[in-house]
Amino acid sequence: MRAITIVSLILTGCVFAASANATVYTYKSNSAGIFSNPSVNPNGYGYDSISASYNNSNNQFTWEVDYNAAGAKAGPEGFWLVISDGANPKSNVNEYTMYYGNYGTGNLSAYVYDGKNGPGAWTSNPFIGDYKSNTYGNGTDVFGFSIDTTSMNAMNFGNDWDGTQFANNVGIWFHPIWDLDSKFKKKNGKIKKFNPKSAYWYDTHYDGDCGTNDRGCITAEVPEPTSFALMGLGLLGLSAARKKKLFK
Repeated sequence: MRAITIVSLILTGCVFAASANATVYTYKSNSAGIFSNPSVNPNGYGYDSISASYNNSNNQFTWEVDYNAAGAKAGPEGFWLVISDGANPKSNVNEYTMYYGNYGTGNLSAYVYDGKNGPGAWTSNPFIGDYKSNTYGNGTDVFGFSIDTTSMNAMNFGNDWDGTQFANNVGIWFHPIWDLDSKFKKKNGKIKKFNPKSAYWYDTHYDGDCGTNDRGCITAEVPEPTSFALMGLGLLGLSAARKKKLFK
């Protein structure tokens, strides 16, 4: 009985420690908008909402876009994306992950971002992984993906390597593509070609102070401790059952 009590106290401490440290940071665009383009986006390609979230406990990163287009198909053919934990990711070499997606095939591949202004990192920088199985959408206008970035963020690409993570500050470099010529290897998801013929963009930096000029803001939510408590009780039950079996 004493052993079970000790286990209970340890698990209780772990439960409260976990609940205290876990925070989900969610960036969400403040309103619908039109993607930027050098030719002033004549087709009216835009979005109803853009969101990104990061859980600093389990390192789960989720990205989702609800597209909207005036007089044209809502969903683009693909995209590239870089997320930083501060200012605009551009010019930061070997620090962040660069994602490449093809909505038609469902491909999603990640490479080390080379800091350059363009989608060419995959031609020279290290391949991180194939995340095709992590994508989701409704096939028309809502597209997203959700990834456990634990192993990605732990990789070693230099002292500045962060992978994909953010908290109260975030930088977003996002380019949806409505005319994409791309090919991914079936075996491992590596890119064979990725040629956007017309790209638009959503570039923004949120510094933690939500103002009227911000394109979006971040909210921080601490998960309810109930889920952690249930997990702790489950582990306690297993411990008690094991003790009963061993000392019959």
